[in-house]
Amino acid sequence: MVDFAGRPALRRSTRTAGNIAVTLGGGPATVYGGLGDTVNFGSVSQYADGTAGNQKIAVGSGGTDIIIGSTLAAAGTGVDTLTGGAGVAEIQGLGKGDVVDFAAQTGNATINAIAGNIRVTLGGGPATVYGGAGDTINFGSAGQYADGTAGGQTIAVGSGGTDLVIGSMVSSAGGHHHRRSAALDYNPGAGAGDDLVNLAGSSGAATVNAVGADTGPVNDTVIASNGGDSVWAERATDRRRRERQPAPTSSPTRRRSRAPRSSSRHQRCGGRGDLWQLGRRRHREQRRPRRLRGPGVGRRVRGKQGDADRFSSSIRANPQAPARQSSRPRRKSSSTARQAPSSPCPTAPK
Repeated sequence: MVDFAGRPALRRSTRTAGNIAVTLGGGPATVYGGLGDTVNFGSVSQYADGTAGNQKIAVGSGGTDIIIGSTLAAAGTGVDTLTGGAGVAEIQGLGKGDVVDFAAQTGNATINAIAGNIRVTLGGGPATVYGGAGDTINFGSAGQYADGTAGGQTIAVGSGGTDLVIGSMVSSAGGHHHRRSAALDYNPGAGAGDDLVNLAGSSGAATVNAVGADTGPVNDTVIASNGGDSVWAERATDRRRRERQPAPTSSPTRRRSRAPRSSSRHQRCGGRGDLWQLGRRRHREQRRPRRLRGPGVGRRVRGKQGDADRFSSSIRANPQAPARQSSRPRRKSSSTARQAPSSPCPTAPK
């Protein structure tokens, strides 16, 4: 038996041969336990190595206690049993089958239980548990967190606070999540888990996200209670549509060249933009007054006689000259006026 409860605050290192009870006090300490040992932490930060297995380790009343479970236990050796206290507990590793009984734990606790087949019972202090396959996690009376992404776990929500649970991300290795009177905030893992969220017979509000990310389908089963539960689920049609979509490729996508946009007039003409421009040009030429030139055409003779007589005589003197067209366009009658085309798209010239 090693009793350091009344010793001064000096750092001590103790290695035991087994079946020894160690009680620590107010000084820093390091204990390497053996088979059958019982280690009780004190009121300051201390360390215990229980890798040999078959040990009982109790968290102290203050400080931060670091504990290593039966990670190196020989075959057939008993498991470690950890009990809670008022200090902060940091469980850095556990062996398969270890028991963490933190029902009396009031300080903060962080537990690494990924080894699997570990039973964890939490108390009234904040806690974070990283579970493994085959674990059983029971929440306590405060808001706590459990990571069940490894799958194959049974997680029971506690009696108070808001418990946050992350579901499994391994297909066909889902876990079971039960709820009591505490509030639940459940989110699925990143993969295609097959979790069962059983809220039957429980009270309090629950928020269940059964949609998940876009990495794959979520095959969770949710049994709601008579309380105020909110469940987000995905329709089967949406899931099938998402599964039919091709997976994105890693190669960069090329930008396709965009054809030049046509004008509204070009679109109304059915793509015959050239014919429309030709019709416009012909229309302008017909309206533009032509000035005819030739020998004796449009020339006036200086003299005292009237311009009209001289002009007419010059025309008679040159019968082969073409008719003169006045510089001012003549006003056409309505019967001979050119009608505007009914369509902005004239036909091609023959």
